[in-house]
Amino acid sequence: MYRYVDFWEVTKDALDYALDFYNSTLSVENRKYLLRSWDHLEPFPDVQHGLDLLKASNQNLYILSNGTPRMLSRVLKNAGLSSYFQDVISVDRVKAFKPNPKVYASLEEVTCIERRKILFVSSNSWDGAGAKSYGFPTAWLNRESGQADMLGFPSDYSFATLPQIANFLQR
Repeated sequence: MYRYVDFWEVTKDALDYALDFYNSTLSVENRKYLLRSWDHLEPFPDVQHGLDLLKASNQNLYILSNGTPRMLSRVLKNAGLSSYFQDVISVDRVKAFKPNPKVYASLEEVTCIERRKILFVSSNSWDGAGAKSYGFPTAWLNRESGQADMLGFPSDYSFATLPQIANFLQR
């Protein structure tokens, strides 16, 4: 609708919607606690090893996320993962959410890397479809062996773990 609000506001609105939908309430303190949990998301068990492998093979790593810079900074810091990434790019730059092509263009602009030379990895099939539609080669991190969204732009590759992607790139 071209009425951008940042992902933190969307997150709070989604919580309030869910509470209303289920006719539930939370105290102010419990609501704050639940929202703060976003700062402490646990990475999947294979992430540290996969990132170590990617860094060892001299891959430049970037994050492109719908999250706000503040949300991303906190979760990466608390998970001990900040040092792996050259840059963390938020959709706040372009005031649009994935899969808007402006978001994927921002990755190309920030990194100064041609889209055909970027392997865009996502655990969300719809995000991979958006990136593929934009022109990135794509890999779906399909941890649950799920079925891809049928959006007309299937990922080029599918992997179950981050180390599998790292090993693929080392070939």
